[in-house]
Amino acid sequence: MNILMSFIHQNIKSSMALIVLLVLLSPTITSANPALPPIIALLLADGEAASPALAVGRHHACAVLKDHTVRCWGDNQEGQLGNNTEVDSDTPVVAIGVTDAVAVYAGYDSTCAKIRDGSVKCWGDNNNSLFGLDNSDDILLPLTIPGLEDSVSLSVHQAFMCQIRPDKTVQCAGNGSNGSLGTGTENNSSVFVPAINLANVVAIEAGRGHACAIVDGGGVKCWGANSQGETGIGNNNPNEVLTPTAIGGVGSAKQLALGDDFSCALLEGGSIRCWGDGNSGQIGNGTEEDAFTPQDVLGISDAKSIAADRDTACAILADKSMRCWGRNGNGQLANQDPTLSLSSLPVVAAGFSHAREVG
Repeated sequence: MNILMSFIHQNIKSSMALIVLLVLLSPTITSANPALPPIIALLLADGEAASPALAVGRHHACAVLKDHTVRCWGDNQEGQLGNNTEVDSDTPVVAIGVTDAVAVYAGYDSTCAKIRDGSVKCWGDNNNSLFGLDNSDDILLPLTIPGLEDSVSLSVHQAFMCQIRPDKTVQCAGNGSNGSLGTGTENNSSVFVPAINLANVVAIEAGRGHACAIVDGGGVKCWGANSQGETGIGNNNPNEVLTPTAIGGVGSAKQLALGDDFSCALLEGGSIRCWGDGNSGQIGNGTEEDAFTPQDVLGISDAKSIAADRDTACAILADKSMRCWGRNGNGQLANQDPTLSLSSLPVVAAGFSHAREVG
């Protein structure tokens, strides 16, 4: 546990670091353990798990606690901690007015919480009106967002966000300059607009300028920026894919993880395939080359959960250990080798066991 908390403390303010939070299931870790950090104890004591219970942005993190409040910590320059200040905090603070939360989501400098009654509250950076509001002002106090009521799931990134509606369609808002809203144009939108050519969606993830969705049956469609092949259509021409487009090689996807300019899919059976920017080894196939179609992450066949950020990806395996690959300039591979600047193959993340969730 000390390794976990030290890792969070050392990396929470690093712009290049992948912040990793894990729900640990070791029988030796209980809420009665007096040495256990209070927020972890509250998470572990929760008998009604939120999904997702943990969310990690660029420089901040948030968690849903057992009382269904939300606490956040880290950078707060855009109000992403939700406590009506712009003061950073290295300890968890209460997101004011957020009660009965059942899930939490984080973008670069923003946060949203899904409430049991179907409403969604958001706070932090509203850059490009990504919350679907008429302005781009920072939100310091959590605000109920009219266009997100009854959302099934959300994904927030730097300048746009998308939601799955109850009818399994997708709506997005914010910056559409790369075609990232999936509307067939490069227009921005301050209200949530439907992505076209997209139905029966069960999961969605947003990258820096692109997004991907899993549809019923496990197929994947991607759209948006494609300068490094991050939409997986087979090339980087055109540089923008304006409408959701089906890609091959990931027909049994059950989870997505998108970094800045690359994408990964966890497939049924536990294998992982990635595509897009590979300059830091984040494709995981032993090269540092871009991949225009999904490529196997070598050495992993039994993954249970994946996450990606910037130029790094991590996976939880069936034995509850963790493997990471990609950039390591700030220690985001957690392999205890300060001389390793990147790895194009998965390496063991040291000190983690009984891991269930990575973000």
